[in-house]
Amino acid sequence: MKIIPLKKTELKEKDFWNDLPAYVKAGIERGQKQAAEGKLTPNDEVMKKYAKYL
Repeated sequence: MKIIPLKKTELKEKDFWNDLPAYVKAGIERGQKQAAEGKLTPNDEVMKKYAKYL
């Protein structure tokens, strides 16, 4: 398999971010901000809470 480097302009044109609805972008950005602020919940806590639904 050969890896072909892409130019930045090619990446921008094919970036799916531009196709996302505004509410999805807002949710992603909110999550990134919370993560940067250290407002995270460990995976094992989440799994315990939601195990009954899986």
